[in-house]
Amino acid sequence: LREARIPCAPVNNFAQALSDTQVLAREMVITVPLPGGGTVQMPGNPIKLSGMAQASYTAPPRLGQHTSAVLSSRLHYSAEHIDALLGRAAIAQG
Repeated sequence: LREARIPCAPVNNFAQALSDTQVLAREMVITVPLPGGGTVQMPGNPIKLSGMAQASYTAPPRLGQHTSAVLSSRLHYSAEHIDALLGRAAIAQG
């Protein structure tokens, strides 16, 4: 392809793409502390503007952390219905 002057580049797998020096230098992958200890890798903000405040990141919600709130506010499930789902292990509770 290069000999024919056709634009081309290597195809990276996920791990290679996320460990690229330019990706790391632009903070496209950031490390966020988890509430119970440890850390998680997350995508950083792709928009970088001079004079812009540094983005702050929080840990993602735990599995089931917002289940009851979502079911009650969005689907109007009663507390009894949610408790029944929890009792049958049909939903996760954080």
